[in-house]
Amino acid sequence: MFEIQQPQGYDVFYRDDAIKSFRKLGEGTTYSYITQGTMAVNPSCYFDFYKDYVHWKTWDDNVEELNLLESKNENVDFLYWCVKYPFPLTSRDYVYRRFAKYYESHNMWVIMSQVVDHPGHKANDKRVHVTKYKMTQAFRETPSGHTELVMKNYDDPQLSLPSWLTSWVTKTALPKFMNKLVVECNKYAEKKKKN
Repeated sequence: MFEIQQPQGYDVFYRDDAIKSFRKLGEGTTYSYITQGTMAVNPSCYFDFYKDYVHWKTWDDNVEELNLLESKNENVDFLYWCVKYPFPLTSRDYVYRRFAKYYESHNMWVIMSQVVDHPGHKANDKRVHVTKYKMTQAFRETPSGHTELVMKNYDDPQLSLPSWLTSWVTKTALPKFMNKLVVECNKYAEKKKKN
């Protein structure tokens, strides 16, 4: 079992029965996060679900636009993602390289995403282009068939909001999003079984 103690320099950010999240202040009001949790979904299904950008657009209300720019091989894709922000804030967009692979020798799935430049994307002055984003997640199956996950991420959406407001929004959004993720992933699994 993955078991993360509080990393040095990180504060406890959020904790419940399924998720434990730590954060560390970086530049300005931007944080790095390390999250550990268990989700009631099968890891192989979660892997497929997470990579299916076409399906992702059907359930994530935060997606304004999500497109494949290029597929290098079975493990590497380049994607464009525009995230809706509430008025009066401007939407944020990301161009990132995603590496996704199952390592049979370790019975572990890994997904890594990082912002890159790509000739398939042109700047849009109606959106804030994010230039600092990196996410790594590693997960494996528990004895009960669920997903045990560790994720590290850093995202600078270039917001100038008070840190207390950003913290409140993130702390409120994290459990809601994780719950929705599990529900939608299980629906995805059921749909795949029927096809």
